[in-house]
Amino acid sequence: MPSPSLVLRSVMHSVCCLVVCAVFNLSHAASASVVFINPDRPGNPFWDQVNTVMQAAADDLDLELQILFAEENRYQAIRLLEGLITLGKQPDYLVFMFQQGAGVKLLRLAEQAQIRSIMINTDIPSALLSKTGAPRQHFKHWLGHLYPDDQLAGQLLMDSLAEQARQMLPQQASLGVVALSGSHDSSAAQKRNQGLQVSLNKQPDLALNQLVFSQWRADLAGQQAARLLARYPQSQIVWAASDHMALAAAQTLQLEGIEPGKDILLGGIDWTPAGLKAMRQGQLHASVGGHFAEGAWALVLIHDYHHGHDFADLGLEFLTPMAVMTPANQALLEPILRTGNWQQFNFRQLLRGQHTKRHYAFSLQAILDTAQ
Repeated sequence: MPSPSLVLRSVMHSVCCLVVCAVFNLSHAASASVVFINPDRPGNPFWDQVNTVMQAAADDLDLELQILFAEENRYQAIRLLEGLITLGKQPDYLVFMFQQGAGVKLLRLAEQAQIRSIMINTDIPSALLSKTGAPRQHFKHWLGHLYPDDQLAGQLLMDSLAEQARQMLPQQASLGVVALSGSHDSSAAQKRNQGLQVSLNKQPDLALNQLVFSQWRADLAGQQAARLLARYPQSQIVWAASDHMALAAAQTLQLEGIEPGKDILLGGIDWTPAGLKAMRQGQLHASVGGHFAEGAWALVLIHDYHHGHDFADLGLEFLTPMAVMTPANQALLEPILRTGNWQQFNFRQLLRGQHTKRHYAFSLQAILDTAQ
């Protein structure tokens, strides 16, 4: 018969194993599942960046991230979430972009399924605010909203292009502008257009010849740019609501014998790798960006909330800043954007956690400052 001391040691060993196993299981239970409904399809330069930075943040924060693609179809976004709920595979959290015709429905679906959500990238049109309310007002599971200062982005882009155009053409008394916007139903496009107009209003030597909607499509933007320059040959600036469209315009105009940097200046928004490469090659002369980090910031908020550190005392809607990149400061900002090595940053340093006096910076620079 085993001695009492041996029996005691055996019991203690079993208890310790149970405690260790329980702690192990609890640590894994603490990891939350997140679905991000990407409004586009793989291959879009801007949204690919959003995905990359989000995945790096998810890895760092021990979040289970699944990225689904709506493929430029707002109704597909609804079907994707409906499918998850029907199959019983709904996540703990949802990250998505508000689109007219789909945003309110997504909020309702998430609310009914008790999926906590955070909205990123776009503001909500004022006409729909009565239906959405503010986060946690009509929809209690809608935790927060991050969106870029798109009006300032449009203004910064026009200001930068105008300044460079005056340096390139000092004898030019007035500067003609043509603009390639996004889509009619995009609040981001609307805000960027407003910023463009703010810049034009304060600079009397600028004249907007025409603004067209290119539906965020590179092929359409290229065609429209060629037609606009044929119609308004005295234009010196092409303002585009995205790098994607600005680059397509630059390439098309070069085929028409119009040289960027000599005959015309072009710029866009998003800081895409292709756009930055085009800036190095002299095709583009300004890009406004940094907002692709919003997905990662949403995960920071989710991690804090999930671990009992709500951010409601700081607010529920956050305007994220953007910055302008030009050939003059490109060498300082571009290296990390070009390599895409987001694993070198410590996203845990961005957590508020128990530091209740800490505020979120919501900037790309705050992420860059965590380099390991």
